[in-house]
Amino acid sequence: MGHGRSPYLASTLLPAQRSDGEAAWGVGSDGGWVFGYKLHLLVDLDTGEVLALRVTPASSHDSPVGRGMLWRVERLPGAKAY
Repeated sequence: MGHGRSPYLASTLLPAQRSDGEAAWGVGSDGGWVFGYKLHLLVDLDTGEVLALRVTPASSHDSPVGRGMLWRVERLPGAKAY
């Protein structure tokens, strides 16, 4: 990440109807199971700017999704200016 940015990756589970064929079971931060999706956000803590976001099935692990988001943001046009 370029100079002047303080990236922070966060995720939260979003419940879905059990009839949703694209949703999946995932474990929340409290250890409870949730059927639905996971919202992954990459935010600049200094500015509050949302740098990237992805919605995945709730079973998706944060690490590979976060790495992919960071990789894409670092390669955006104009990122060199930071």
